[in-house]
Amino acid sequence: MVQSLYELLRRCTVRVSFAKKTQGTGFFVAPGLILTCAHVVEEAQKSGAVVDAYWNNQSYPAQIKELRATPYPDIALLQVNLTDHPCVYLSEEAKPFDRLYCYGYPDDYPNGDSATFDCEGWTDDQQPLLKLKQGQVRPGLSGAPLLNIPTGRVCGIVKRTRNRDTDLGGRAVPTKTVLREFGQLAALQQEFHQRLKDWASGTTSSLEIFYSYAHKDEDLREDLETHLSLLKRQKLITGWHDHKIGAGKEFKGEIDTHLNTAHIVLLLVSPAFMASDYCFDKEMMRAMERHETGDARVIPIILRPVDWHEAPFAKLKALPKDGKPVITWSNRDEAFLDVAKGIRGVVEELTKNPR
Repeated sequence: MVQSLYELLRRCTVRVSFAKKTQGTGFFVAPGLILTCAHVVEEAQKSGAVVDAYWNNQSYPAQIKELRATPYPDIALLQVNLTDHPCVYLSEEAKPFDRLYCYGYPDDYPNGDSATFDCEGWTDDQQPLLKLKQGQVRPGLSGAPLLNIPTGRVCGIVKRTRNRDTDLGGRAVPTKTVLREFGQLAALQQEFHQRLKDWASGTTSSLEIFYSYAHKDEDLREDLETHLSLLKRQKLITGWHDHKIGAGKEFKGEIDTHLNTAHIVLLLVSPAFMASDYCFDKEMMRAMERHETGDARVIPIILRPVDWHEAPFAKLKALPKDGKPVITWSNRDEAFLDVAKGIRGVVEELTKNPR
């Protein structure tokens, strides 16, 4: 799955509020239709207050088209006079241990923030809810879409937290319930995604690469990216590093999100990398955890001479050939060519045999 799919999910989300005091999240599921949680807008329905949907820095008045009250299924459809927007791709598929990504408007980051979770399965057969762990559901994330990373489709809508102050996760209404309650959505979804292929094009075989590196090696990281440009042009990979974090975004949160979703993690090994507590203790150790479970492939790239053979990643095959540091090659372009060929081999392997 390519990085553009995460961006597309963000473009599908809206901030929902009324009377400038209640805030939640919603997302486009069909032209002019926003799905959110009923408890986000119930008070507006009772009081007759106008619901505001904020999208692309503009406010749009929203009417409550259909509502299924709390405590279950706790979902609502809002209608806005707006059709020039993307829509998520709904799917009922979600399995235990699937990795999930969401984007919404929590109280502590009201301009938008992301979160990732692990799916623990379901709870309560009569009123099924997806059970989430390893992530924090803050107030305001109610109504946020849950992107199932393995399938590249939205499998649920965030309903509530377990504990707003910890990373205990939360609960979500599965897409199966949404499609059952709002029967017209299936046909509207099919019509939209047959006409516009944005979501389908976002789920090509492109793989996301995460660069873990020390900033002292910025020039070498840039050289490596240049040598991987053909893979990018072929839409086989996308690359992410911390210089792509936008203004106003939480530094650690953005790094954690991409570190947890990347298919390939490149460890750019140097003395500065080995000395960095964040690179070594945070990024490298988390990458190795995902490598051990088969969720990602970790590739050490030896940039400069350093004592690395007793590190946790030493058991992995390093690049360039024989782990010879890039800067010790007589021709540095030849070193990076060797690295690029090795990465291409891994990309082709993972593309042919997706997890």
